[in-house]
Amino acid sequence: MRAASIPGKLIQLSNLALGQWPAFIQAWWQRRKSGTVPCVFPSSLQLIHVPLQEFYESYWFFSESKQGCAELGFFLRQLRPGDVLYDIGAFRGAYGAAAKSVLGDAVQVHAFEPVEENLHRLNTVAELNRFQGFTVVGKAVGSGAAIAGTVDGKDGMLRQGDAAGSGASVEFPSTSVDAYAAETGLPPSVMKIDIEGFEFDLLEGARQTLRERHPRLWVEVHPNFLAAQGKRWEDLIEILKAAGYSVTFFDDFHLPTRDLSFHIWCEP
Repeated sequence: MRAASIPGKLIQLSNLALGQWPAFIQAWWQRRKSGTVPCVFPSSLQLIHVPLQEFYESYWFFSESKQGCAELGFFLRQLRPGDVLYDIGAFRGAYGAAAKSVLGDAVQVHAFEPVEENLHRLNTVAELNRFQGFTVVGKAVGSGAAIAGTVDGKDGMLRQGDAAGSGASVEFPSTSVDAYAAETGLPPSVMKIDIEGFEFDLLEGARQTLRERHPRLWVEVHPNFLAAQGKRWEDLIEILKAAGYSVTFFDDFHLPTRDLSFHIWCEP
């Protein structure tokens, strides 16, 4: 183990039961042979194994960085046995995997990710860990109509309103929260939403679910992407309040303005 990686591994070990330390250390030493690394999130009860590329491009942030651990740790503390989690904008699946590491079969996860490369890697993580009650949906989530956005060539994320983005606009198949809940008969009790500028589209397609089911919400708001579309993040907050939610701002950064993305937790 390289000296530079030791502080991060100590953070992971601090979130793991002492009896599982040998399994973690052995799996880390064998990473080059296996092609995977062990991953521990805040409040984890079990190890998650992820390919090396997924760890360094996504899972490292949520298991070893101060900011990522704070964000994910807060969210995981809000989960309850029996929850149905819609992980919307799943990317490589860290939130859904973390939910499984904490609650196991006591939580059902529906992970929505439209970008083909991310979808492939998300499925790989799910299969590697033999998750049960973990459904991967290869669609975007919006108002229900197909949506268009740009996929960032550097991080592979789908965005709307990214003035600095590269590449042409691409259209993706989409569902809505209301349509998916009706189709499956499994409405969400909690939703994690990180969709890079499509926030208003999602709320438009979730009106019935918000009104009748009142799921708790963990939303990453992207003021810059919204502003590029002529939309205000403040209006997003007002829509949620009008739907009966109490909105708590998570202290991602100490900023004089809300120019960068930030999280909100919403309780009915």
